[in-house]
This record gives sequence, structure tokens and C-alpha cells, in this order.
Amino acid sequence: MRTKLTFALLLLCCGQLSAETLSFSERIKLAKEIEKQKSAENYFFKEMFPSVGGVMADAMKRCTSAPKANLSPFTLVADISTQGKFINIAYEPRINTAACFADLLSTLQAPPPPTCECVTMPIVIEMKIEP
Repeated sequence: MRTKLTFALLLLCCGQLSAETLSFSERIKLAKEIEKQKSAENYFFKEMFPSVGGVMADAMKRCTSAPKANLSPFTLVADISTQGKFINIAYEPRINTAACFADLLSTLQAPPPPTCECVTMPIVIEMKIEP
């Protein structure tokens, strides 16, 4: 398994692997593996979340307060482009609250991630809504 993820990371860095070629679960595994890297950890906690975390929290509040909002847990995976846009957004299960959050996430602008010029930064968000 470790070899498969290492190979996937190498392909990703060479620009030969995209969100379209990986399954939802493979994208989650890849994002979690990349999150363990120091440069990714620094990016998420020192740049990305301080920049857009408040807006993300507001978006989630808006989505969960909508009429008939489904408050079930969901997982979202996306890529952050070299321009800081959230792209290739997918989520499971396919519920209205996740769809709402994904739509709002797609409008956000984060700082550019620490990647080579041809690569996006995958991110996974596991959302559990507590009443």
C-alpha cells in the first residue's frame, strides 16, 4: 500500500495523475498522505486555514441552517490549484449540506500551495456536524 501511494505521489508530481484518474477513496488516501508532509502541514495550518478558515466556517453554518439541511457526516475531497482555487471537488455521501458546502468552497481563494508548477494540492475535509 505504501508503495502504491509513493508511486501515486511521484505521478502527481510529474503531472501525470489527475482527480479524474483516481477514485474518491484513492484521492482521500493520497490527500492524507500528502498532509503528513511538513510543507503541506505548514501550508494548511499557517497559510490556508488562517486565510479561508473563517469563511469556510461561515459557509458551513449557512449550509447547515438551510431548510431541510441534512446534518449527516460527509467527506469532501478537493484540489487546491496553483492559483489557490478549490477545484475537482467531490463529496460523499451525496447530501444537500455537502453540495452546499462544495458550491461555496469552489468560490474561495486560498494562498497558492507549495507545489511544483504543474501540480495541485489535494485536501480532504471530514465534516461531522454537532447540534
